Amino acid sequence: MTGRSMRITIIMAVLISLATWLPVHGQDEIEFTEISYTRYGETLNLDFAKATLQDTAYVLKSPLHFDAEDWKKAGAVAGITALLLIYDEDIQEWSQRNKLEKWYTEYEPDFSDDLAEWVKPLGDYDKMALPLGAFYLYGYFAHDTRARRTVLLTAETLIISNLIGQTMKRVIDRERPSGYGIYHEWGPPSNSVPDQSMPSGHAINAFAIATVFANQYEHRKWVPPVAYGLALLTGASRVHENRHWTSDVFVGACIGYFTAKAVLRRQGDNKFTITPVTDGSSVFVNFRYQF
Repeated sequence: MTGRSMRITIIMAVLISLATWLPVHGQDEIEFTEISYTRYGETLNLDFAKATLQDTAYVLKSPLHFDAEDWKKAGAVAGITALLLIYDEDIQEWSQRNKLEKWYTEYEPDFSDDLAEWVKPLGDYDKMALPLGAFYLYGYFAHDTRARRTVLLTAETLIISNLIGQTMKRVIDRERPSGYGIYHEWGPPSNSVPDQSMPSGHAINAFAIATVFANQYEHRKWVPPVAYGLALLTGASRVHENRHWTSDVFVGACIGYFTAKAVLRRQGDNKFTITPVTDGSSVFVNFRYQF
C-alpha cells in the first residue's frame, strides 16, 4: 500500500470512529434511537453466509415484485442514464481539456489531480478492508454492536453489489474513455479488463459503503453528508482521471445505493428491536420481536 493510500485509510478510520464517540447535539442526551439487530447478529459466521445468499436472491428477483413507486424510481434512473449517455462524450472532453492543454506544455498536477488521487482508495474495496477491519475490531473490543453490525452490513452489500456490477461489466463490455475514447463503442460479452467500463466499480463500492454508514449513523447529523460527499468525490475522480464515462459512474452509484437500501430493508424482516421511551420523568425500554 502506498503512503497516500495509507493516509486516506487512516483518515477514514478516524472519521468512522468519530461517529460513535461524538455526542448528537453537543451534550449528554439519551439516544431515542431504535436499535435493530441483523439476522446474523454481529459476528462473521455461517448465518452471515446464509443471509448473504438469501439477500442476493432477493435483490436479483426484486424487479419481479416492484410496485408503482419502485417503477417510478427505475424509470428515473433509466432516463438519467439515457441523458448522460447522450452527453458522455461532451462531459469527457470538458473534463480532460485542461489536462490536454497542460500535457502539450508542462503538465503539473493541480489540486483536482491531488484530490482525485486522495479519494480514489475509497472506491477500492481491497484498500477499504483495512479501515473497515479496524472499525470491526474497535466494535469487538469496545462492545459496540452498532459498529460490528455496520461492518457486516457493508461487507454483505459490497459482495452483492459487486456481483451485479462485475457481471454487467462483462456483459456490456463498454470501451473506457482512456481506451479508444469512443463513447458508443460496445462489444460482445468479454473478460477483457480494459473494456469493462460500465458500470464503475469504484462508484459501486463508494456508494455502497456510504449508504450503509449514512443509515446506521443517521443520528449523527454530520455522517450522511460526509459519507455521500466522499462517495460523490470518488465517482467524480473516475471521470477526472479519464477512467470512466459519467454514465458509468451514475449507474455504479445507483447499484451501490439501491443494493445497500435493499440489504438494510431486509434486516427489517424478523427483527428484534429495543426502543427507549420516556414519559418525561422516567425512562423505559420497550422490547419487540417482529415476526
